[in-house]
Amino acid sequence: MTPLLGVQKDMANIAALHVFKHFDCNLRSREELVIRMTLPPGGVFSTGSLTTAPNGLQPASPRARETARPSHPAHEAIFLLGAYSKYKSLAVWSRSDLANIDPNRALDLPTTSRPPTTVTAHSTVSLVLCDLVSALHGSEVFGLAVDMPRVRALPRRERQLAAGAAAHYMTRLLASGDDTLTVRWRSEMIEAVRDLTQVYLQAGGEY
Repeated sequence: MTPLLGVQKDMANIAALHVFKHFDCNLRSREELVIRMTLPPGGVFSTGSLTTAPNGLQPASPRARETARPSHPAHEAIFLLGAYSKYKSLAVWSRSDLANIDPNRALDLPTTSRPPTTVTAHSTVSLVLCDLVSALHGSEVFGLAVDMPRVRALPRRERQLAAGAAAHYMTRLLASGDDTLTVRWRSEMIEAVRDLTQVYLQAGGEY
């Protein structure tokens, strides 16, 4: 499997996990992931650390082929992650009207500025999400924080499936070998796995 195919597979995996505190994701196609980011406290995005990438070989903005902009509540902003086989690279665009951000140009994020490798293929999407959370909420905020009250409020069967899938995903990230993610946030990831596993077992799941 090529690194980009690994990223596309990971996009599908994380799109099935509706448990995170700062974002929610859905696939638009095999190569496109729609990311709904929640506003930080105070209700206003700070886009000071978000910039667009330098001019160069970039995928064309999806905005050019959209008939209408996506609608969203006032407490959200929408981004699109593209992992296009044609370009063999990643790009993220703003789909909302954010100050000083040109929606026709890809964002300049630490993760998208370098091509994915075999080692990072299964953690690249998580790193992109952490980049966005860090830029909009602050670098001290754990991007993959799980909304545990939301998980615990699900019906028992849904709670079991959601907690088990999220615990498996986070465990795989810990074992991915990508130090960019696991060194900085290792303790938070281990705590999330512990809490999710507890909810999973309490809901009747078995390992």
